[in-house]
Amino acid sequence: MGETDRKVLKAAIKRAAGEDQVRHRTIPSEIVAKWSKKLEFLKDDIAGVLREEKEEKQVGMAESTIGFGC
Repeated sequence: MGETDRKVLKAAIKRAAGEDQVRHRTIPSEIVAKWSKKLEFLKDDIAGVLREEKEEKQVGMAESTIGFGC
């Protein structure tokens, strides 16, 4: 979390209670960079899956409107 988000973090910590308690953790920048690269690599695949799901939903809606889905 960057310096610009500190106010948001402080407010979240202040309002957290019980099991929802916020924990402080430091993650090495090398680990963040590694996962950022992996996510960037998967970005196109994820977009494709989301596009396919949207198309399947539209086909299902069209079939149910026409009456073929039975």
